Amino acid sequence: MARRRESFLQTLVFLPWWVGVLFGIGGYAAVTLLLPILWRDQILSAVAQGIRPVATFWLVMCLLAAAGSAIRSFFIRRKFDQQTRIDEIRKLSWQQFEIMVGEAFRRLGYRVIENGGGGADGGIDLVLDREGQRFLVQCKQWKVLKIGVKPIREFAGVMSAKGVRDGFFVTSGTDTTEARAFAEEAGIALVDGDSLERMVREIHAGALNPNTEVNKAVPACPECGGGMIKRLARRGATAGGSFWGCRGFPECRGTRGA
Repeated sequence: MARRRESFLQTLVFLPWWVGVLFGIGGYAAVTLLLPILWRDQILSAVAQGIRPVATFWLVMCLLAAAGSAIRSFFIRRKFDQQTRIDEIRKLSWQQFEIMVGEAFRRLGYRVIENGGGGADGGIDLVLDREGQRFLVQCKQWKVLKIGVKPIREFAGVMSAKGVRDGFFVTSGTDTTEARAFAEEAGIALVDGDSLERMVREIHAGALNPNTEVNKAVPACPECGGGMIKRLARRGATAGGSFWGCRGFPECRGTRGA
């Protein structure tokens, strides 16, 4: 679904409140303190003095955006705390669903960057960072309960184009066997409706299971710290079983038990 392009100040509302504060103070200081030092020429000095009101306006607007961000975060947290069952989650709009998923990952310790609704998202709704590892997230709040392999393939293509190896595909429905098989090969963690409901409940209870789908989805390589992918052992005592292998293979041969 195409989304309208938003202004820079509107984008600040989707970022942490302190980002708006830093931009506001930084811009104001650059115009009122730095330019007078750099522009000592009489004409340039007059220009610097003339644009001081613009700097004040910029500061006020950035502080308003920061306030909007703080208020938005408050309501997001409150809305998230009201979600306990998958039938409630399915009643959310697609915008609310994306926001709720972002808040869930945020409470799991990820740094979350929302797409913010600006322009076509290219199949990416959230960008996550944790311990130096980056993940892309696509959210599908579809009324159909069965998610086939096609959207998973498309998401894998977007991940490849972005140069990101690991991702989460989050839906309020369920995934077909074909979709799960492809996702496992592509290094995409599927979080279906049941998994999402369980994760939200555990977050509310403050007792998140370390084996929950999100936490065990894509472990970090013990050798290089990069992403891993499930592989099938072809030989040896574990032949036929699965294990986590580094995506950097053969340059990195780190492994973990599946």
